[in-house]
Amino acid sequence: MRIRIGMTACAVLVAAALTACSGGGGDGDGTAGKQTGAPWFDEVTAAASAGPATACALPVKLPVVERWRVKPVRLDGGPMDALAQQGDVTMACEIDAKPAGPIGFLRVWIARPDATQPRPVLESFLGADRGLTDVAYRDVDAGGLTAVEATYLREGPTEPAGKRERAFAVATSQGIAVVTLSGLDNKQYQAMLPAYVLARQQITPAA
Repeated sequence: MRIRIGMTACAVLVAAALTACSGGGGDGDGTAGKQTGAPWFDEVTAAASAGPATACALPVKLPVVERWRVKPVRLDGGPMDALAQQGDVTMACEIDAKPAGPIGFLRVWIARPDATQPRPVLESFLGADRGLTDVAYRDVDAGGLTAVEATYLREGPTEPAGKRERAFAVATSQGIAVVTLSGLDNKQYQAMLPAYVLARQQITPAA
């Protein structure tokens, strides 16, 4: 049996396909182009802030959630240093959610001093990780600063279809910072999204 689809239906299908493949969207703060559900989850609201992550020396002030543990990352020339370097950035701060319940981290990475644009930095960072699929980018307003955000899936044993993660890169006069969110699995990712949204919405340049 042959099924015929009218021109109007075809046009709708084509438009839907183009939208799904664009990877674009609104500003990530729930204004024009808000995207609810996967992959952006723009309906998630920010958690309450317990103050900035003062334990880490960063080009930004990053608000954190109560009981999340902030730990500076210091390179000492040992074999573990390679894990703190990816693409054009180096990890400078690790914020552990476990004391508050969820299992996962917010991490802050700092770009090389000569980097000037957040998107190339974020693309280089994610491009250096071979375990990622379904990567999509969009421009966002991060605390009033120029930023670009990415959502992606990570291959791994905990989630057969891929573990959702998130990152944004923001430009300040003191340098570019990349903030990443990763959890043990997709349930933990969802539990930590309010903390990530808080960081993205209220990040400010360091004094």
